[in-house]
Amino acid sequence: MGPRKAIVTACLIGTAFGSPFFAFGQDPHAGHKMPATAEATKSVAEGEQAKAARPVWDPTAGSLEGLKSATGPSVVELHEGKTYELRASIVKQSIGGKVFRRFAYNGSIPGPLFKVRQGVETKVRFVNDTDVETSIHSHGLRHDYRFDGAIGLSQPKAVKPGETFEYVLKFPDAGIFWYHPHVREDYQQDMGLMGNFLVEPKSGSHWAPVDREEVLMLDDVLAKAPVPYLIDVANHAIMGRYGDTLLVNGLENARLSYRPGETARLFVTNAANTRTFKLMFHGAEAKLVGADLSPFEKEIKVSTVTIAPGERYVIEVKFPLEGSVEIMNHTPQGMAPLVVFDPKGAPVGASRAQFAKLRANKALKKEVDAFVARGAKAKIRRLELGVTMGGGSQGHTGHGAHGATSGTGGGHSSHGGHGGHGGHSPTGSSTTAVKDVPWVPAEAKIEWEDGMKAMNEASTSDTVLWKMTDGTGRTNMNVNWSLRKGEAVRILVDNSKGGEHPMQHPIHFHGQRFVVLSVNGKKVTNRAWKDTVLVGLGDKVEILLDASNPGKWMAHCHIAEHLTSGMMTGFEVK
Repeated sequence: MGPRKAIVTACLIGTAFGSPFFAFGQDPHAGHKMPATAEATKSVAEGEQAKAARPVWDPTAGSLEGLKSATGPSVVELHEGKTYELRASIVKQSIGGKVFRRFAYNGSIPGPLFKVRQGVETKVRFVNDTDVETSIHSHGLRHDYRFDGAIGLSQPKAVKPGETFEYVLKFPDAGIFWYHPHVREDYQQDMGLMGNFLVEPKSGSHWAPVDREEVLMLDDVLAKAPVPYLIDVANHAIMGRYGDTLLVNGLENARLSYRPGETARLFVTNAANTRTFKLMFHGAEAKLVGADLSPFEKEIKVSTVTIAPGERYVIEVKFPLEGSVEIMNHTPQGMAPLVVFDPKGAPVGASRAQFAKLRANKALKKEVDAFVARGAKAKIRRLELGVTMGGGSQGHTGHGAHGATSGTGGGHSSHGGHGGHGGHSPTGSSTTAVKDVPWVPAEAKIEWEDGMKAMNEASTSDTVLWKMTDGTGRTNMNVNWSLRKGEAVRILVDNSKGGEHPMQHPIHFHGQRFVVLSVNGKKVTNRAWKDTVLVGLGDKVEILLDASNPGKWMAHCHIAEHLTSGMMTGFEVK
């Protein structure tokens, strides 16, 4: 593979290599006329023809000579005041019997698992040995904005091939966090650039005692039917790139072991571009104990856990005395295995684990109650979600009901449609009654698979504009909120406006934390600190943002192709 020009985008949007990044508050789509639906004239076939003429990054093409095979992640402990190296490079990896060219941190996919104590400050010296410009975003960390990796907002410019950048990282919160690029996530992250931080709490009572802990990073890739990435724009811009092969910790058909009778705490991250997973635990009991930045107010027994891109959940699992345990992706389209745990070794003897006890976190509830009371009279800011299509998208009409999937979730039944978009209704309800995440959307409000593959693949970020508007006409980076440090900010995220392809959106706020107050007016009674929340089709989700961390920050949809297609806004806390 020869060197190629990276199209550097200001936080994934827009300008060609060498062009200035947009200023804070400037619309990255300024000067880019997005044709209205009625003006769209290109067909999908024309979109395919245009795509064929564009430069691509094909992970199946070129020589593999000299490339090292990707390994599994190592565990690296971070200590106060120390400096650690993180190196991005090109590797090869076998998936589904094919060998792919991929990216890796320190030679592994995922990258190293960094374990660190809560409250530590440390440095990471990043070295870019790839052939693309990139950055590191530490997802969920409430740290110094200058090291957040959002190009054009917090970090002036991307790290070019051969260059280095030193990130100063602070870890004020305990739990599971992760790191990934914030330049063209749609292919850099999808190609393997991701890894976790596991932040150990100062307090010994933060989590319940367990026998062991396990970190699981969920992902999917197009391995059975690979599709090249476009260099100048993102493809799969309508729905995002759904993979046909499910990965856990970089492996398909992952297998781990357990000691009979043990209780394990699982720290789970969804690193997929667009796929929402619905975890089901076959052969073991599970309870939900934590979210992105904190425990829940009350632990709950669960049959399923729905986790969107960017989200993390902490789940305790009670393993049986015998037999394999499977964690499945169990969606309305069927089931597919994610990871199998096999029994190994002697049964656990005396254990301090308290799986049967559903703990209540009184200190967290007191903290959240006080915060909610402080924001009770705050004015409501709005973020309305939508999309404008032109060019090859033709307004996205007439594709009918979703068809068969590639097997990642099982058989995919046909549905009715709304305006040509099959399978969803803003008033749809879940077909199951199992306990799940407190704010989980109904199953019918989530697109679990890509049912319009040809159209989705042909859609590109220069003909699809995903939008966040504030109700006044300001869109995306022009929203540009100015928030006071310490302000409790009420935000209504409104995904009920319909549009040319309404779907779910995981909305992520950099550098801050929030609680979910309500979904469609129904109060959330079991809260936790979050930085990402899934807003279902037709839903209105109200959050209360703790604007406590000064700096210039970003909020965006964590479907990578939607971000590349403009779905972001900036805000400043001062």
